[in-house]
Amino acid sequence: MVNTTQFYKTKVALAVVLSLGLAACGDSEGDAGSTATTTSSTDATQNTTGNQNELSMTVQGVVVDTNGNPLAGVAVYLGSLETVTNAGGQYTFSGVGATNVNGVNNEGDESDDDVTQSLVVTIAGTAEHLGALVTVTPQAQVNNTGGQGDASGGNSNTTIQTFVSGLTAQAGTAVLPMLNAGAYGYIRDCVTGAALVDTADLLSLDFVTVTADADAVDPILPADVFNGVQLTNSEDNHTISADANGMFSLTGLAANSTYKVTAKQGWAIKSVAPELIEGATFTTDSEGSSTFLNTVEVCPVDFTPVDKTTDPIIKSIDGQIGTTTVLDGGIDYAALTQNVVNDFVIRFNEEMAATFDLSEARVKVDGDTIADATVTLSADGTFATVSFVEDLDEGSKVDVWFPHWLAVDADEGVFLIDNADIDWDDIAVVTSTKAVYSHAYFCTFNKPSGDGDIVLGPQVIDADASEDAGDTELAAYSSAFADNLVGATEATATPISAVLSQLNGDANTAARLEALGDEIIGTPTLGGLFDYNYAVVTVDAEDSPGGIVWGGTANASQVSAPTAGNKGVATYDGTAHGKTVTLTPQNGFGDTLTAKTQSVTLVDAIAPTTVLQESYAITSAGAPQDGGSLTITSSTFNARFGNGGEISSPDVGAQATVGNPVIYVQPRHLAGQDERNEEFDTLTADMGGRLSAADLTAGATAADVRVVTINNGANTADYPLYDETAFAAWAAIPAEIGVAFSENLVVGAGSPTFTGTAGLASNFVINNDVKHTIDDDPSGAGSVDVDLVDFDTTDVVALANTEAGAMLGFATAYADAVGNEITTESNANVMIQDAMPPMVTAARWTGPELEITFNEVVDIDATTTIQLWDPTNPTVGAGNTLAVTLDPDAIAGSATAFTQNGNVITITLSGTDSTAITALFENGTNGEFLYEEDGEASQEEQHLILSWDNINDATGNKWADFTPAVTGTTGGIEDTAALIPNRWEVVAPRFLAYNDVGPYTVTTSFSNLETAPAADNDGFTAVITFSHRISVGGALGSADDGTQDIEVADIDNDGVFFEDVADVNAYFFLDLDGNGTDAGAGEDFPAGTSAALIHTATNSRIELVIPAVAATSGTTRIVADATVDVNGDLINTVNSSITGQKRVVDVVVTN
Repeated sequence: MVNTTQFYKTKVALAVVLSLGLAACGDSEGDAGSTATTTSSTDATQNTTGNQNELSMTVQGVVVDTNGNPLAGVAVYLGSLETVTNAGGQYTFSGVGATNVNGVNNEGDESDDDVTQSLVVTIAGTAEHLGALVTVTPQAQVNNTGGQGDASGGNSNTTIQTFVSGLTAQAGTAVLPMLNAGAYGYIRDCVTGAALVDTADLLSLDFVTVTADADAVDPILPADVFNGVQLTNSEDNHTISADANGMFSLTGLAANSTYKVTAKQGWAIKSVAPELIEGATFTTDSEGSSTFLNTVEVCPVDFTPVDKTTDPIIKSIDGQIGTTTVLDGGIDYAALTQNVVNDFVIRFNEEMAATFDLSEARVKVDGDTIADATVTLSADGTFATVSFVEDLDEGSKVDVWFPHWLAVDADEGVFLIDNADIDWDDIAVVTSTKAVYSHAYFCTFNKPSGDGDIVLGPQVIDADASEDAGDTELAAYSSAFADNLVGATEATATPISAVLSQLNGDANTAARLEALGDEIIGTPTLGGLFDYNYAVVTVDAEDSPGGIVWGGTANASQVSAPTAGNKGVATYDGTAHGKTVTLTPQNGFGDTLTAKTQSVTLVDAIAPTTVLQESYAITSAGAPQDGGSLTITSSTFNARFGNGGEISSPDVGAQATVGNPVIYVQPRHLAGQDERNEEFDTLTADMGGRLSAADLTAGATAADVRVVTINNGANTADYPLYDETAFAAWAAIPAEIGVAFSENLVVGAGSPTFTGTAGLASNFVINNDVKHTIDDDPSGAGSVDVDLVDFDTTDVVALANTEAGAMLGFATAYADAVGNEITTESNANVMIQDAMPPMVTAARWTGPELEITFNEVVDIDATTTIQLWDPTNPTVGAGNTLAVTLDPDAIAGSATAFTQNGNVITITLSGTDSTAITALFENGTNGEFLYEEDGEASQEEQHLILSWDNINDATGNKWADFTPAVTGTTGGIEDTAALIPNRWEVVAPRFLAYNDVGPYTVTTSFSNLETAPAADNDGFTAVITFSHRISVGGALGSADDGTQDIEVADIDNDGVFFEDVADVNAYFFLDLDGNGTDAGAGEDFPAGTSAALIHTATNSRIELVIPAVAATSGTTRIVADATVDVNGDLINTVNSSITGQKRVVDVVVTN
């Protein structure tokens, strides 16, 4: 064992050093403690090490004065242990860990067998005696006994280790000198020999060491090596001042000790008094003595020019024993010795200018400004003194702000520069107010603590409720964006200020929330910045002075953490739910306090939410909702408003939130995922019962999909074909639609909700980690995992048209795999959006009007057109097609008059359009387009093909956006998959409209008709009724102003009378002789005959009022003039001649 005694003056701090560094500022740091046992293993070639408890020893020592008298009641410290000496000056510490191993391991080289680590016993000084430091090394003996030896006679590789515990380490005898010696003498000017009177600052007296005393036992001298340890001593400085006689006197010096006399700046010692040995040192005598130093001659030193290349620096601070780094800001502090608690002296390397006004200085202690602290510059400008009203506490951190704009030296006005030899200064720091300060940092002594505590946790789930990823929108939208770091501490990403970090789900979760977040913010910013396996735990280690020890299954992923003596957060990247974090404090001596270990289990505490619904990429470039949002915006709530006194429904989607994902219900939902291009199979299958086999696709049967091949000039393609009867028979189309979520789900305590019609969303089923085949992945990009909740709808079309704005909500219905149940804060909702174009349910030609009925309200604008096709030859060309433009703002030119009543559009055709449409109605080659449809079994109706691709519904959906731009002739709708590359595309259907005009007929009726007399002397009335509205033109009114000319544009329901009998005779004659020919004037209507043409909504009639008529033999008839008929002056409004209907009235008169 080794023991060595060190002496130092009473006022110096008593430090216990355990190879831990300096203990100051409350931030001492030590090495992590090791466990008290070792683990052994044995094989044929390795040493055998037995498991041993920590080897403990006993440390004993004695404290005496320089006369060998024991000193009782002296405080003694060893690490965290403390005791006092007994009456015999003895002290004992038990259970001290062995820090030295001496032994032989028999490997042949024994030079490195000893392992030594010293402990320091601190013996506190008293008012009468100095203290001491004793270095002692408790040790255990280890003998590695070799085995049988090897073949060459050398030492065996296999040894047995023997540990010996319980030995006693002797700390020896510590001698404490008394502080009752003195010294005196005179100071004279070496030039004049005169006494230097009233001098206050010429000489200084510095303590060197304790020397031998005749009465002392085992004297210890500075140059001696006692058991291998070199002694050092602390300073004991005194200022020598002369009185009016030039005499100086010193008291309270350490007896039997060596001191050195030194001249201060500007003076030098010329001669040494007899009592002063070489180097101007002297030794005090025994206790109570006073040594006479005779006369000390000093001389003023001639002026020596200052080296102007040396710039001023902060040189030192009195009482410094080292430097410590405090990690609350990374500042280095000068660590001061014990009992230096006020009037701190900061020294400069040269004289500072008198203009260095330190009233401008500021002082902070532990971060707070101390208003009553003062900083003063010494008279000689070489040091500054920092004073406080009250002494500072242990561990106080002091920051002195020197006004740098005044900090210049006295001789050349050079500003302070950084001292490269110290770490606790900070020169020329620009503050936020643009003033420049230099700083000196120091801290008062703080004795290491034998205790320590930490607070670990809680885990941070949402660091700032008002912002996530630096964005307030995400924080307000959903708790799924909970960010466990505040934006300002994270990486910068424009326009938001931070990456989003959380412990939530998996990589798919991050990708889905990234996409949703970008859609909510409106600018793609989160991609690649979203971290899903990042955890944050709060840490308070301010009360752990010696260090902290991290552990747990998450420790390998730790990114950052506060150190001992500080608080903050520990961050983990790449961790997972269920991993643990442990933290153990260490005391000021580096002991690991295992009993105070704390642990936190990292958890995924973020509930799922609904994410973007792909909806067959309907919002992508070129898609029907191109530029639209996959989430609700302020314009997509689908609220509908009427005018004053009309129905409004602004509460549609009232439960929606801007940002909620949208499901676009669209034509693709009319068929299953594996039934591409079969969206209208069930609609057109009913056509097989009416169309002939001649129109079937090759190889198909009557029950198969009905299609028509149309050549629109740019391309030829097949289109589904249906009629009014087929739509009426079309059953509600059920579908199973998926709702995408951020992560895997389990069933929760509640149930999903639907604000729409019951039955249109039901039977919710979880499908986790299913493969999204992306329409059998035509791109070859591979499939991706999705987490879905599938629901059933009984009617896709109704879901789109009647439930737009309805919300699906999932609060409490589901939880994630670790049990986080969806709450209202999760905002796990989706909105149903209508993306289904309008369907024609009926279309018929009634004469002047084409009436089209849709399944929902449509929106007509200036670009709205419909296309009519000859079903037997649906090819663009003369006579095969008719395009009708409906412009509500310009009913002129090619635009056609129309009226709209909700979902019914009535188009009035005139001129060439009226003639052209009649020619498009066909029977078909085999009569396939001639069949009963108007409910009148007496006759069948002809049909034509109607397309309405650019007619929008109320929400802007039209078939033109969904129909692919196919080219070339295909073999049928089932074979066009390769020509339909986009996922949203569906071939638009075509409708068969029928001709509801019917055959042209004429009926007559009479009143006041007398058939028995030879003549009807009082006249009669004849009414000629036409089955359709008629147009009368040509000769009618040709001899007058034409006011009786009746054309399509001015037909109304009012009676328009023929102007005179000449007009009547122009269209009719009285066949008085019954031969069927007009005899000219003899068979004209008599004077006074009048006629009126009367129109109703559906037909026309002519009323003839005829005065007395004289008949000849036979039958008298009223006949339409054949000549007029041939000229087409009396026609119906479907341009069908009334040929064969000339004899419209037969009046039989008996002569």
